[in-house]
Amino acid sequence: MALNIRKKLTVASALMILIPVLAALLLSFVIFFYRGSETVNRLEDLYENDNGLLNVQTILYNYMDEVLSYNPVNMAALSYTEDDVSEAETDAEYEAEEEAEEDDDSDETDDEEIDDETDDDDDAGEVEDDDAETDHVSSLDAQKEQEEESRRSRAFGSLAKELSQLGYYYEISYNDSIIISNFPDGAQQAIVSLAGSTYRDAGSFAVSDDESVSVIKRTYREEDKKIEILAYCDDYVNVGSQGSQVVREIFSIVGFFVIILLVAIIISIFLLTNWVSSGMKKTLGQLSEGVKQVQDGNLSYRIRSTKKDELGKACQEFDEMTEYLEQSVKDQLRYEEARKQMIAGISHDLRTPLTSIKAYVEGLKDGIANTEERKLRYYDAIQIRTKDLEALIDNLSLFSRFDRGEYHFQMETINAAEFLEKFLLENEIEFKKNQVHVKKVIWPEKEILICGDKKQLRRVLGNLIDNSIKYREGTETNLEISLKKKEDWLIFELTDDGPGVPKGEREKIFDAFYRGDKARQDPGNGSGLGLSIVKEILEGQGGTIRAEAGENEKGLRIIIHFPIKNAGR
Repeated sequence: MALNIRKKLTVASALMILIPVLAALLLSFVIFFYRGSETVNRLEDLYENDNGLLNVQTILYNYMDEVLSYNPVNMAALSYTEDDVSEAETDAEYEAEEEAEEDDDSDETDDEEIDDETDDDDDAGEVEDDDAETDHVSSLDAQKEQEEESRRSRAFGSLAKELSQLGYYYEISYNDSIIISNFPDGAQQAIVSLAGSTYRDAGSFAVSDDESVSVIKRTYREEDKKIEILAYCDDYVNVGSQGSQVVREIFSIVGFFVIILLVAIIISIFLLTNWVSSGMKKTLGQLSEGVKQVQDGNLSYRIRSTKKDELGKACQEFDEMTEYLEQSVKDQLRYEEARKQMIAGISHDLRTPLTSIKAYVEGLKDGIANTEERKLRYYDAIQIRTKDLEALIDNLSLFSRFDRGEYHFQMETINAAEFLEKFLLENEIEFKKNQVHVKKVIWPEKEILICGDKKQLRRVLGNLIDNSIKYREGTETNLEISLKKKEDWLIFELTDDGPGVPKGEREKIFDAFYRGDKARQDPGNGSGLGLSIVKEILEGQGGTIRAEAGENEKGLRIIIHFPIKNAGR
């Protein structure tokens, strides 16, 4: 299936992303397959030395069982009997010796305190031999303290040692009571500033200020037991390092991946560009050749591409453009021919009255008009021809302004039926003089409002009626007028009983200076600009005009479409 350019570009764009990523991932996988363990170990070492948060969280998680094994000594459960005294003393001594052997790394200070307390208890027992009850209580206290220390050591000793090695201080709470803490002065204020004043209400969290202070809290729960461990560090990150080794190592790995990605992108771009452009070269060559042909004036050149992609469409549009240009040139040639005919018409229409005026002037000059009556007739003829010249010049000036779009219509709201009635009434005397009979065939019952230039619309009606009078066959003219509304248009029809116009010439009658040969022979039939001016006026106000044969192919019917006001235009 052939792909158009858009689909090709879509596929190429997707591949341009997928290929480099897959290639980079594949190559990275191969490299890390052989050296991945070494890299991971190095990152772990760096992470332990460079960021204690995750490491401490892992430690706290790993010691969960040991921490939850802690149960404090229950004071109330101890019995104060004479037999228990000696037994407690024996057990205390035995457990003290066993604790010293199992925990070589125990705090010496604690051992000395325990020994001192034991010695004190022994001394007290020797001094107060007479007080058996006091000896009983003292022995049980010593036993209780040693048992508590032993339980704490088993539950928290190894954890505390690892935290200390990482540079962390710690605080251990049992059921909201602090049982162990080595926090330095100012630690609580630092924790509050970093974790907030409600940090004790939180279950577990890990926060750092990315500079030096880190706080981790973990809560262990089991039935009625709740143990909380709060770890605090204030100088871990900056110890032995001014920057993050982990970040630098990660950047080096990412940089290596980016290099692979860039190389893959460059290769992909090269391959995909060739794939996309391979199908475009031929079509672009055809377009280039077509442009050269048009530049050389060969407007009949066609590419006739059968491709369905965007370039194929461009070739089809190129063919449409050359066809339009070819037609435009033909229209221009026709326009030039019409312009020449118009100049010839103007020359003829100017020459005819001038020749007549010249003849009358020479007749007066040569004394041909030897009577007053003949002189007056010559003067009247000269005046008529002068008015014809004046009318021709006025019409030429008006037509030129319409044709160049320089005329500004004075638009106003008009009641069409009322306007037409008034026009017929104003020209009633002129109609009688020229024996023009007007009959209204269709007339609207309701008012129809239009927006137009009254002065120029009067000129339209006058030119149409004058045209019917000028080209009538007899001495009378019968006109039928219809006015109606159809959808958003006002339709005005004027039908006369004259000779009509052949079908092939009906569109030409609205061209400037177009008249039939018979009309051209009669200089009194006007300048040939009347209907062309009508067309310019109507089109300038959004209307149209056309001509067709009258009823039974007799006479000429003029049909005007004019937009109704506020009809969505």
